[in-house]
Amino acid sequence: GRGVLQRLERAKNAFFRRVKAGEKAGYPRFKSGRRWKTIEMAMVRPGMVRNGEVRIKGLPVIRIPSKRELPPSVDLKTLRVTRAGRRVTVSLGYEVDREPLPYNPACIGIDKGIIDRLALSSGQSMTADGDGSALEPYPAAGLEPAESPTSGQPLLSIEGQGVPPDVADYTVRRRVHQDRLDIVKKQQRLSRCRKGSRRWKQRAAVLANAQARRRVRNRNECHRATTEIVRQYGHIAVESLQVKNMTRSAAGTLETPGRNVSAKSGLNREILEQTWGLIHQQLRYKAEWAGRRFVEVDPRHTSQTCNSCGTVNSASRQAKMFLCIACSFSLDADLNAARNILRKSLAGGESLLLAQ
Repeated sequence: GRGVLQRLERAKNAFFRRVKAGEKAGYPRFKSGRRWKTIEMAMVRPGMVRNGEVRIKGLPVIRIPSKRELPPSVDLKTLRVTRAGRRVTVSLGYEVDREPLPYNPACIGIDKGIIDRLALSSGQSMTADGDGSALEPYPAAGLEPAESPTSGQPLLSIEGQGVPPDVADYTVRRRVHQDRLDIVKKQQRLSRCRKGSRRWKQRAAVLANAQARRRVRNRNECHRATTEIVRQYGHIAVESLQVKNMTRSAAGTLETPGRNVSAKSGLNREILEQTWGLIHQQLRYKAEWAGRRFVEVDPRHTSQTCNSCGTVNSASRQAKMFLCIACSFSLDADLNAARNILRKSLAGGESLLLAQ
């Protein structure tokens, strides 16, 4: 009832706002009942959530298996119930006061990649192998502290307190795509069914359940990594990447057909699978909540610049390694780029800054 009307009102207001701003309008499209998955409560009462259960008139009791204590029910402001595949999820919004974290002088630069989703200038990388560890040591490849060519001081901390990890503990880890292969098999099974049939509905539910599991697992991995970064560092520098432009199709038109369309399609799929936008969003709002300094850096030449001598040359980038043609400095390419991002942010090369 009211929740539906509120969502419709928000969609129309957003449409008119985009029209006035001269952006792509994107008129709200009609959604059938099959696509309507969320119920939003317009009026939320404290009694709806109590003793780890959600009680809504007309719906069965929903248990909340939360590992942490929920805020007081009087602070409850929003409540949404969503059906995703075979699961029912509840989203609770509370009004709480957040205290910023204590001041931390440590700095970090973050490079976004495909083989390694995140490469940190401190010598860590983000993995997605599901072992419960968000960040781990980076592969050893000629690692030494990133030093300034002029002062010779480490660039890992504002106060020079950054200490590189032990090189002997570095291991090589790569993202796996087992979830993708499992989903492809389920999609193929679904495509062999007649749309709307009983078997089609069953296999569609199985596919939706697998996609929901993958989505939740990926979001949790991103949360673990971003929370750990915000807790450990007071200055966070990231690239300001335009993912939408990076993943444009190379198919071209009938008059001017594109080249290497299949390779570009595979690259686009790999880029989108890393969910850089989700990681960027989580880092931004968590840094703002914690009172951290969040800096977006222009990504130009960060992967072609030598972190030791500052020489910019695309020939220095050799696949996964960076070998400077001017000073013979060698380092993992992603790690070199992460340190360049950090140096650029400390030198004032940011495009956006959220101060504490």
